[in-house]
Amino acid sequence: MGRVIAEEKRVWLPYRSTEPEQLARYLEQMAAQGWYPEKIGTYTAKFRQGKPQQLRYCLDFTDVKNDEKELQRYTAQCAGSGWRFRLKSSDGWLLFSAKDPDARPLPADPAL
Repeated sequence: MGRVIAEEKRVWLPYRSTEPEQLARYLEQMAAQGWYPEKIGTYTAKFRQGKPQQLRYCLDFTDVKNDEKELQRYTAQCAGSGWRFRLKSSDGWLLFSAKDPDARPLPADPAL
């Protein structure tokens, strides 16, 4: 009988949103192994398996997260800089990824 490979897994996060750079690097390591975040909570994350990729991740704590229209405008603006909106965590921060290792930083001000 063949080996069954899990398509999703839940893990305890080694870093919290108060450590955004470390958490982003962890997510990059997971993507390199083919695991992509679907849901992120305060202490745990749910990942779905896919093709391994080299991605950059960025956590953003912008205020637009509470206004759906502003959130759509902001994520479209970030997409123009090479960042794809991935999810909004249960803690309220936004997660973006970029394939380009030289993608410009996310805009600091949604009005930009």
